[in-house]
Amino acid sequence: MATANVEVMTAREAKRQIRIRGAIHTLARQHAVNLVKERLRCEGHKVTNYTAAQLRTMGEELIASDPLFIAKVKVKYADVLEQLFPVKNCAVNDSVTTKADGVNGNESQVNGLMALAI
Repeated sequence: MATANVEVMTAREAKRQIRIRGAIHTLARQHAVNLVKERLRCEGHKVTNYTAAQLRTMGEELIASDPLFIAKVKVKYADVLEQLFPVKNCAVNDSVTTKADGVNGNESQVNGLMALAI
C-alpha cells in the first residue's frame, strides 16, 4: 500500500496563503526600493535624479541578486503579516474519500476541502 505525503488545507486557508504570498512580495519590492534609495544617498547621489521606474528596476535587480531576500523580508515583517492576515479558527471537519492513482482501489482518507501535495 502506497501512502502520499499531503498537506490538508481548507479553501479559506489556501486563499489566505495566496494573499500572504502577494503581500510578502509587495513588501519585498518596497523594502528593496528603500534600500536602493538609501544606497544612492550613501553614494552621494540624489534620489530625485532617478525616475520611479529606474528605482523599481534597481530594486528588482537587488531582489534577483539575493536568493534569500524574500525570506529575510518575510522574517522581518512577520508581525505585520500576522496582523494583516490573522488565523481564524473555524471548525471544518469535511471528509473526502479519494482513490490514490495506481494503487489497485486502495482508498485513503483526506480531511478538509483541499489536499495539496508537498
